[in-house]
Amino acid sequence: MIKKSRHKTIPKNDPASQTIHQSRPQTKFARFVRTLLSVEKLPFYFLLSLLLLTVLECLSRRSLTEGLLFPFRSPIPWLVNYGIILMTTLLALPFRRRVAVVSLISAVWLGLGIAECVLLSFRVTPLTAVDFSILASVITIINIYLSPLQIILLTLLIAAALAAIIVLFIKVPKVKRAVGKFAAALAFSATLFTLIVVSGFQTSTLSDAFPNLANAYRDYGFAYCFSLSIFDKGIEKPKDYSEEEINQILGEIEANVSETEPDDPNVIFVQLESFFDVNLMKDITFSENPLPNFTRLKAEYESGAFRVPVVGAGTVNTEFEVLTGLSVNDFGPGEYPYKSVLKDKALESIAYDLTASGYTAHALHNHQGTFYSRHEVYKNLGFASFTPLEYMKDPEYNENQWAKDAVLTSEIFSVLDSTETRDFVFAVSVQGHGKYPTDYRPAEGEITVTGGLEDPALLSQWEYYINQLHEMDAFIGALYEEVMAYDEPVVLVFYGDHLPSLSIDSDMLTTGELYETEYLLISNYDIRLTEPIGALSAYQLFPTVMELMGNREGVINRFHQTYRGAGDYNDKLRMLAYDILYGKNYTYQGSEAFLPVENMTLGTHPIHVTDAYIQGELLYVIGENFTAYSDVTLDGTDQKTIFVDENTLIVDPGIFQENFTEIRVQQKTTRGEVLSETDVYSLSKPDTAFTTQITKLPLLPDNYKSIQGVTKAA
Repeated sequence: MIKKSRHKTIPKNDPASQTIHQSRPQTKFARFVRTLLSVEKLPFYFLLSLLLLTVLECLSRRSLTEGLLFPFRSPIPWLVNYGIILMTTLLALPFRRRVAVVSLISAVWLGLGIAECVLLSFRVTPLTAVDFSILASVITIINIYLSPLQIILLTLLIAAALAAIIVLFIKVPKVKRAVGKFAAALAFSATLFTLIVVSGFQTSTLSDAFPNLANAYRDYGFAYCFSLSIFDKGIEKPKDYSEEEINQILGEIEANVSETEPDDPNVIFVQLESFFDVNLMKDITFSENPLPNFTRLKAEYESGAFRVPVVGAGTVNTEFEVLTGLSVNDFGPGEYPYKSVLKDKALESIAYDLTASGYTAHALHNHQGTFYSRHEVYKNLGFASFTPLEYMKDPEYNENQWAKDAVLTSEIFSVLDSTETRDFVFAVSVQGHGKYPTDYRPAEGEITVTGGLEDPALLSQWEYYINQLHEMDAFIGALYEEVMAYDEPVVLVFYGDHLPSLSIDSDMLTTGELYETEYLLISNYDIRLTEPIGALSAYQLFPTVMELMGNREGVINRFHQTYRGAGDYNDKLRMLAYDILYGKNYTYQGSEAFLPVENMTLGTHPIHVTDAYIQGELLYVIGENFTAYSDVTLDGTDQKTIFVDENTLIVDPGIFQENFTEIRVQQKTTRGEVLSETDVYSLSKPDTAFTTQITKLPLLPDNYKSIQGVTKAA
């Protein structure tokens, strides 16, 4: 008996049969594709992580080719980066809103990659986690780097991305949690990742020491380096750290005793923004030497290579090394101590050391006081006063709205003349700051650039930068002349904080050194220089100057004077830094050797209100040391204020109420942050309080109506 099939037999030559046979391969492929694209299946996460990694590396390197070649050139670092991204995407598995969560994770990675790509068009230093801690400072100058349209588009893009994620969380159906699958996949990935990382360190194809951050991102990948910047902060505990080791260091530096009496000159450090000797560039020539004063003074005084920790950006890290004598390379990758440890901890510095020697320490910066939180950090570095742009008289501005450095000359001598003691003045310049315009054309008589710059936009940036540099050189010459004519002894030091962000690579420099500028050390008296100083790292500058003065105040200062040149010099410095900042503080017997300067004053000369007048609808506030950043408040209410001169402010007509009793003047940043305010100027009888001596009033400007809405310079 023949058993009949339950299925209908279709002849092979039947069209239906042909359709079924032809569809079978397509069905298998479709199933494969559906598996790859299904958030329910593990292969989706492996594929997504691969795509994210590829896109990230292309964005980070700003090159499709370089991004695609990364796994072939550096297989172990590539696997490590893949493992990091894979483990983050797998975090979506335990969630029921899985599509929304994995979309959010992907958006974060892509957002970081885009931010890195955009950031590298403005500077050389890659994106790190620390950049988000300085976001408030960056926002204050974003208008210099992006046009209003770009800022609007960026804001809309971020808003759209957030809105899309929110919609996904609301609209996408929930799915079954995959906790077991997640645990197994994550455990497997983490184990494999650990083995690869260990292998990478053992074979030296992977490292957590980044002496050159840009090279590290290129060698080890974006995801790895950025992730390390999140978790690797502060100074790692040295293996041989102990009280005995610290005491041995202290014993060595105490034994190195100097019998000579120290000099007590005024000390001026000038940190020049993006300043270096452009005559060291290969294949680029100038219509005239942009740096005639610097070139001449280098030949007459002590100068040399100045090794800095950053290139293209990161001013405050050079500043940190110069002031403290510590190396930022001992901290986490890309870390800014100004935004981490120095936010709430006082640290030995040249300002504290010279204060202990009877000096008064002052800081000056012709940019806003809140930038990099200097108005707070300088208290923890021992400065008695800080004069930012908001307190400076009559600054001029360049095309990019950076204050020109010429204003610093009068401000420095105003500081020197404000005390009876010797002074330490730390002045930070800003004129040479980017972003450099791509449409700049030198005016008649300005310096032009030829050779080696085929890109018209880059040529424009160089010509703008060179002419700013030429004005900075004029400031160097003017300050030098004033110092040489000053009737007190002075040590004057100039140095560049880093190279400019102008697509410079090591092959374009005769020195071959990207992390190197120059210093120039001048004195108007016979300083005790027995032999040339030679090259210096930024953290060696202050102890070198102190040694020339015969000053041995401070542990860090004496350490450098004792150990410089020793084989274990950098290891001992790292151990000392760890002990002081993160360890048991054996250096100072466990006590807080330095306390923040709670009464640090802002501005060299105090701002006072001395009188007030009404003329018609106008309120004139009379006083001392007003600037364009001075704003009037009446009974605590902000008023629209016009700056006339250092003695006169005007409150807009019709704005104020005539029954107020208290007047204050506040110094504010461009963002409206209050830096300081005057004491109250009180009116005991509001109806008769104002004098009628109209002859004392300054003339109202003819263009009064047009300057009512004047915008303070950025």
